[in-house]
Amino acid sequence: MIRVTIYAIVIYLFRTISLINYFNSTSKGTVTLLFMSLFFIASDSILAINKCHGSKAI
Repeated sequence: MIRVTIYAIVIYLFRTISLINYFNSTSKGTVTLLFMSLFFIASDSILAINKCHGSKAI
């Protein structure tokens, strides 16, 4: 449980830092960082949902 909480905090910080960078400077690199962080969060969420709510073999 502690590892999951730490992982969630790290992902939240990653998103927050990429948003702060985007609002401070809208260069090509910060836009790429923002989209890649959002893509990572979405894909990680899909993996977590599939792992927790996927079908279980009997």
